[in-house]
Amino acid sequence: MSKILGRRATDAEAALARVETALGELVARLTEGLVEAKNRVALAKKDELMLAKQAEVAERAAAQWGQRAMSAVRARDDVVAREALVRKVECQRAAEEFRAALSARRAEAVRMTSALGAESDRVEETKQRRNAVLLRASRSDAAEAVASALGAATPEELLGRLEIELAVLDREARVARELSEGAVAPDSALAADARRTDNELAALKELVKAAPRKKPLAKTTGEARDARARAGVSASRRTKR
Repeated sequence: MSKILGRRATDAEAALARVETALGELVARLTEGLVEAKNRVALAKKDELMLAKQAEVAERAAAQWGQRAMSAVRARDDVVAREALVRKVECQRAAEEFRAALSARRAEAVRMTSALGAESDRVEETKQRRNAVLLRASRSDAAEAVASALGAATPEELLGRLEIELAVLDREARVARELSEGAVAPDSALAADARRTDNELAALKELVKAAPRKKPLAKTTGEARDARARAGVSASRRTKR
C-alpha cells in the first residue's frame, strides 16, 4: 500500500511539474510577444520623427526654390525661373507625400500602442491565472483534475481546462461542506433550545425562593357574620339534643 501511495504521489508531482512547465512556456511566449510589440511601437515612433523631418526639409526646399524663381524673374531670366518653379513643385509634392505617410504612420502607432496596452494586460492576467491554478493544483485532491487537463492540445487550452476542473472541485467541496453543516445545525439548535429552557426554569425557581411568603387575607365582615351564624345554629342543635 505504501508503494502504491508513493507511486501516486510521484505521478501527481510529475503531472504538476508538466503543468508548471507548460504554463511557464505560455507566459514566456506572451512576454516575448509583448517585447516585440514594444519594439514595433518604438520603431513606429522613430519613423514618425523621420517622416516629420523629411517633410520639413522638403517644405524648406520648396520655399527656397520659390525664392530662386522670384530672383530669376526679377533678373528677367525666364529659363532659370521656369526651372526653379519646376523644382519647387517637386519639393512641394514630396512634402505632401511625407506628410501623408506621417499621418498614416502616426495612426498606426496609436493603434499599436493601444494593442500594446491590451497585450500587457493579457500577460499580467495570464500570470495571475497561472499562479492561482498552480497554487490550487498543488493540493492533494487536485491530482485527478491535473492529470485530466494534461490532455489539452495547447498551453492556453490547458490553463482553461484546469480552471474549469478546479472550479468544479471547489464547488463540490463547498456543497459537501454546506450539506454537512446543514445536518448538524438542527441538532445544535435543539440542544441550544434545551439549554435555554433549563436556564429559564432555574431562574424562575430562584425567583420563587427569593420572593417573601404572603400572609392569608383577613376575612371580610360578611364572611365573619356568616361564620357566627353557622356556629350559632350548630350550638342550638347540640342543646336540643
